Amino acid sequence: MASNSIRYLEPPTSNDRVVAAELRGQMSVEDMKLLIEKLQAVVDRGEAALLYIDMQHYEGFEFGVVAEKMKHM
Repeated sequence: MASNSIRYLEPPTSNDRVVAAELRGQMSVEDMKLLIEKLQAVVDRGEAALLYIDMQHYEGFEFGVVAEKMKHM
């Protein structure tokens, strides 16, 4: 699944618990689902996920992103 607003980066550390990304433009529901999947993969290994986000060019999100996030609270 390709993302238009999230570009995944090499983490600034060798710690494999870190998910690093750059947000550009507007986040879609598909973008949120992929981000949650990446974080969940770390949690499924029994570890706490660490999230690094560069939001310099972030412009908001589609309304459906809120509903997707609420599913995972």
